[in-house]
Amino acid sequence: MYRTIPVKTTFSDEEKAFWLFQCRQANSLINCAIYYVKNKHYDWLREQPEAYNTYWRDDTLKFGWKTYKCAVRYPELDKALKMSPHYKAMAAQSAQQTLKTV
Repeated sequence: MYRTIPVKTTFSDEEKAFWLFQCRQANSLINCAIYYVKNKHYDWLREQPEAYNTYWRDDTLKFGWKTYKCAVRYPELDKALKMSPHYKAMAAQSAQQTLKTV
């Protein structure tokens, strides 16, 4: 079990700028990963013959996407986003950890 220990510290302007930059890059990498996963998932759904269909709900005829589990895994995501400028701006281990959270 891991425990987070709060540490109060003061950063210099240079250190603060570095950590803000790292946080922005991590956030951008997460956004890129979500965009990639959504695109792959919807491309896969379009290939499925019965993914988008009509159905009845409470005497109303509706239409929409069936729900499927997303098939994109971490290795594919890591391989696809390795050339991303956001991935390159971060240390490799922190970029990999960031992608594992998606």
